[in-house]
Amino acid sequence: MDEEFVYGQADPYPYSAYQPVIEQTAPGMTKVINQQSQPGESWIDTAQRALTMLVMTNTQRQLMQINLERARQGLPPISAAQAGLSVGVEVGQDTRQLLIVGGIALLAVLFLSRR
Repeated sequence: MDEEFVYGQADPYPYSAYQPVIEQTAPGMTKVINQQSQPGESWIDTAQRALTMLVMTNTQRQLMQINLERARQGLPPISAAQAGLSVGVEVGQDTRQLLIVGGIALLAVLFLSRR
């Protein structure tokens, strides 16, 4: 790629090129991305938003399991921070895009190496 990517301009990484890899590594994720897409939003932004929702849902599920186990033991419930489940991280646009593309590539390599 000769030109530097500027956020908001045409995406040099078209979603259509990644759809087969995304679908192989995370079946159903392309459907989620397509359903969650907002007008004018890039697929990377949509994927990040969808993944954030999935991570938050999984964190809540883990916290509920921990608190159910604590309730069985007669202990009071704990918060996500006390359980070590909460993380607050800010990343820049370029870093975020690099992490998403790198993560998809890593998932593809892991998936293909299992065959």
